[in-house]
Amino acid sequence: MCVDAVDRLLRAGIFVDLYRVTRQALRASVESYSIKKLEPLYGFERAVPLREARLALDAFSSIFALGTGEEATAELLKTVESYNQEDCLSARRLRDWLEERRREKEQKMGRAIPRPAPRSGEAK
Repeated sequence: MCVDAVDRLLRAGIFVDLYRVTRQALRASVESYSIKKLEPLYGFERAVPLREARLALDAFSSIFALGTGEEATAELLKTVESYNQEDCLSARRLRDWLEERRREKEQKMGRAIPRPAPRSGEAK
């Protein structure tokens, strides 16, 4: 498992709270700042519809709890894997999109935009 590797990354402050960054950097007419609500802003389209992914996650949870249905489990795992992969791709695209907006703003202003100081315990 990757638990130790993830723990080292967390302790080193490598990860960024993209949700917090987005909320601080962006004002949008959306009901929430969840990544799925923001995807239309940066043009991310999912191959697996969210409803289908949610059903697969729920079904997999049930099958996992009951320990049955090996054939169905393989198909559900594929859907869940695709859903998780798309979450990662969407997060990367959001990050890239936000960086593009920052660069545009810097060019317009003719100077670099200072980044906020990290909070206690965050990477510098």
